[in-house]
Amino acid sequence: DYKVSYKNNTNIGVATVTITGIAPTFTGTTTVTFNIIPKTVTGVKTSARTYSSITLAWKQDTTVTGYQIYDVAAKKVIKTITDNKTVTYRRTSLSAQKAYSYRIRAYKTVNGVNYYGAYSAVVYSYTLPKTPAVTLKTGRRYITASWTKNTSVSGYQYQYSTSSKFTKAKTYSLGNTATSKKITGLTKGKKYYVRVRSYKKLKVNGKTVTVYSAWSTKSIVCK
Repeated sequence: DYKVSYKNNTNIGVATVTITGIAPTFTGTTTVTFNIIPKTVTGVKTSARTYSSITLAWKQDTTVTGYQIYDVAAKKVIKTITDNKTVTYRRTSLSAQKAYSYRIRAYKTVNGVNYYGAYSAVVYSYTLPKTPAVTLKTGRRYITASWTKNTSVSGYQYQYSTSSKFTKAKTYSLGNTATSKKITGLTKGKKYYVRVRSYKKLKVNGKTVTVYSAWSTKSIVCK
């Protein structure tokens, strides 16, 4: 009754399908077009975080022109990458200890027209709290670690050790109103390493996670 033929239906862009009636029962021809779009980007993940930046990474697609990064909360594209070899994006100047979410899609430019693939699944991430700026003072067999109060965090953790690698060091926790800690019972003349970090409980994709800052590290010889 009819035959069907296709044109340009292999690569990304506009494909054509033609339906032709077979005489004498059917006559005439109908031609319609449809778009072939890039594959959905895969392997999307967060590869690095700081208190003010998030780095995203994904698998390369050599058949496309580039990629777009979409901020789910802001509901907009925040970055268009025009090179398919670039498969990472570092977003900077973000707020500390905050949850973020992104989607990524590929696009192909054909004859001046962009054809966009479907967005990837949402990848959820977050920035870290800021690392406390710690100062140390020492007295008779004690060390006092001090830092500036940051009530926006949930609390602090500290460790101390005679090893710069903090071998077998115990971790102690403090509330978010703490601004110092006196460590007692130390050995006179010994060099001690002290480090402090803050932490924040965040809601990420509906789940509560504890997010830690990087450790500060200071050392001092006990009097």
